[in-house]
Amino acid sequence: MKGLLVVLMMICPMVALGQAKAAKESFPIHVHVTASKFVVIPSQLSDSGGDLIDELTVIIDGKKYLWAVPTPGRRNSLLLPGNYKARVISDKHYAPYEVNRRYKMLLPDGKTINVTLMGVIE
Repeated sequence: MKGLLVVLMMICPMVALGQAKAAKESFPIHVHVTASKFVVIPSQLSDSGGDLIDELTVIIDGKKYLWAVPTPGRRNSLLLPGNYKARVISDKHYAPYEVNRRYKMLLPDGKTINVTLMGVIE
């Protein structure tokens, strides 16, 4: 019985480590956040005059993009610049010259946030 307990104690950390590695591998896009700022988006439905978002300037494969991150679930806090991982969760092209894309971004603590492509910078 003690032998089985020892084996289980040795296997459990390896399984957990494998799951963490698999979770990181499911976010194949390397994202470098270079800037983060609050932006108020006017809203006719809001009494406060607008919705607060965190606007991120990011670099992916050498190209600059603007991402919009809703702030309510994040206590109106800015995401710090740095390196993150992401994956595409929605990619729609209504015409060859238009794109509507959403990402899921992995944070260092393992939590994720959804972000929306808001701009492309050349």
